[in-house]
Amino acid sequence: MRDGQIGTARSLAAAFTVPFEYDEGHRVFDLDNGGGALLDIGIYPVTLAHLLLGHPTDVQVLGSRVPTGADDLVGLQWMTREGAVAQVLCDSRSSGASRTVVRGTEGWIEVHGPVNDPEGFTVYRGREPEGELVTGDRRGLVHEVEEVHRCLAAGLLESPVVPHADTVAVMTILESARRELGVRYPQEDEPLHT
Repeated sequence: MRDGQIGTARSLAAAFTVPFEYDEGHRVFDLDNGGGALLDIGIYPVTLAHLLLGHPTDVQVLGSRVPTGADDLVGLQWMTREGAVAQVLCDSRSSGASRTVVRGTEGWIEVHGPVNDPEGFTVYRGREPEGELVTGDRRGLVHEVEEVHRCLAAGLLESPVVPHADTVAVMTILESARRELGVRYPQEDEPLHT
């Protein structure tokens, strides 16, 4: 994207589904332990959308909750100041392909596999039916650990790859969506206003 191979990014659609059997004690459904699909699996596609498209000017949120009060299905949609649209779905109870597509003015990118550990991606330029498959070393979250070690060794207090401001911006999106869904953790002192 930085090289302009797909032109200007216009939209991103990301679905990340991880089917968990509903159990009140499971971490995803347990509010005492910060449960909820949005904060557990939604962080990955929301972070990618924010990284690639930018911060939203407005966020629309839909979702559902399980009997414990945790969210299990969340859809977010937003537009950026630059006019790009992000659509993110996270679902902790459905099966199906986790898929991410970024569309631009000159082509598009399809990410293969879950957004937190993709198998690779294909870049399609223009109207060409064949794309260029790009694969790499799948290492889960190892790259994050390596970046922390690199920053510590260099005496850095934050990573230039993902500065604190970006982390706070993503958490602002997630927190706003969580509150709109009516998800409230027992540790919170103030009741939510709807």
